[in-house]
Amino acid sequence: MPPPPPRRRRPPIPAVRGRPSPCRLAQKAAAAGGGAAASTALGYAQMARGDMAAAEAAYREALAKTPGYASATIGLARVLRRTARAAEAEPLLQKVIESAPGAVDAYKEMARVKMALNRASDAVGDASIAAAMAENDPDAQRLAIEVKAAKALESLGQGQGAIAVQDLTALRDQNPELAEVRLALAKALVAQRQADAAIVELQKAADLDPKNAETLYQLGYVNLVLKGNPAGAVGPLEKAVALDPGNANYRTNLGAALNGQKQYDRAIAELGKVTASPGYNRAEAWIYLGQAYVGAKRYKEAVPALEKATAIAPNSDQAYATLGWAYFGLKDADNFKKAAGKARSLGYKEPTLLQYLGRIEAGEPIK
Repeated sequence: MPPPPPRRRRPPIPAVRGRPSPCRLAQKAAAAGGGAAASTALGYAQMARGDMAAAEAAYREALAKTPGYASATIGLARVLRRTARAAEAEPLLQKVIESAPGAVDAYKEMARVKMALNRASDAVGDASIAAAMAENDPDAQRLAIEVKAAKALESLGQGQGAIAVQDLTALRDQNPELAEVRLALAKALVAQRQADAAIVELQKAADLDPKNAETLYQLGYVNLVLKGNPAGAVGPLEKAVALDPGNANYRTNLGAALNGQKQYDRAIAELGKVTASPGYNRAEAWIYLGQAYVGAKRYKEAVPALEKATAIAPNSDQAYATLGWAYFGLKDADNFKKAAGKARSLGYKEPTLLQYLGRIEAGEPIK
């Protein structure tokens, strides 16, 4: 069974004159009929580049050539997890474990899949088996501690945030150089609205592991949402997106931070990538995209984005308020009154919009 890709993404090795890149070599091997192993190697290379769609296609091609091929199945499961389809990955990994009980990589990925499904308690067994079978594998040993941290985070869902912080603080003190534990502690602190303490942990985690996209995302998120500091959020979110370009959530929040910095053209470019991605059906990126268009005074382009947002989230006062501003910019009083009135009925409180709404409802034209 070919070795799995590195746990954390590294930038692809650039091609040098006269020497093709590893991804190009893998593509040639797969195209030349190299079999399941060649297609699997191509999947690894594409995933390292951040092209999840191409990686998935390569893994599925490998499995079409050799059904049940373990390395391709584990690789496909990893892609599914990292593209928010962890539930699809679990049965695939279960088949590998049943057919190859010694497949350490399958147990490791199963533990990560279960954590992604918010079932850290279920992941303990898989991580423990992997750690026992691979005593000299630092990744397996680290994963066992990560699962403990994820299990402690489950207390948040039970309304026991203080207990989660206490348990994770103790685990951090036992493993001060493990970035994943500090990340988990930061998440617990965020849930307790302890933004400053969370930032301390996240910055230390980022120093320990500067290639951990989730740590950088959380650092950006805390600055953006809890601290109201988009300037402090842009840098970490840019790095998170660079490390995991297929993550729609990271890119969406980067777009929001760019809006906060009034970098509307950049925000439009980032958010456009999110809304154009296959299967995207959340309202957030459409709302932020509409806000970026309004900020850039591109009102006609804002309307369809915000109409899409209101169709997905008909109870979003923010979407209707931004749609109102788009119609205001177009000097369309009737549609402004409809959109802004809907925002008001949903509980929107921002006074400027409501003041304009009252004046226009009283018959004043939009100038």
